[in-house]
Amino acid sequence: MKGYQKLITVIAGALLASSAAAHHSFVIYDGNQYTTWKGILVSENLNAGSHAWFEFETTSETGEKTVWKAESQATRLWPEDRPTFLEVSEIGGEITVSGWPLRNGAPVAWLHKMENEQTGVGFSIDNRIVQGASQFTFEEGSLLPKEAASLPEFDSEGRRTRTDDGNLTRFGAALMEEMSGIEFDAREEYESFDENAPIGGMGGMGGGPN
Repeated sequence: MKGYQKLITVIAGALLASSAAAHHSFVIYDGNQYTTWKGILVSENLNAGSHAWFEFETTSETGEKTVWKAESQATRLWPEDRPTFLEVSEIGGEITVSGWPLRNGAPVAWLHKMENEQTGVGFSIDNRIVQGASQFTFEEGSLLPKEAASLPEFDSEGRRTRTDDGNLTRFGAALMEEMSGIEFDAREEYESFDENAPIGGMGGMGGGPN
């Protein structure tokens, strides 16, 4: 029995470590490229652990189709009255999505707004930690700045500086600032809108948030 309990403890610890490692820094998203897309909801995973996400397909003026992945906060951090992805739209429905794309041009974005203009259902997320990184040096197609290359695996308190997939953790981002002597641009507030407000009051294509 003790051996079984020990095994459960080890598994739980591994899961917690994996979850913690998945919490990446926002350096990978381009805070200067707030973008709005229109597309079709093709899949969703509301309970994906550290980040809930959904995928939507866009079509360019030339007819080229691209499937984007929109990531958001874990649902445990959501207010109780926020609609789920499938309450905003069923699979196959048209949605409008706003947020910040990855720096390397891959079709992944951090979500600010999801809305269904036909039904009037939508929500936005209060993002307080989307930061610019204008002082850092990014090579074309790179998610992380050159200054990240010299980071150790752990900071002085033993916290990991990178996630399992190679992105920076928030601890890694803080250590990169300390080691390089360069700070991120001032934080910008992207507040959530009134959940009961008409969709028309949520902003249009491109430009920036309300």
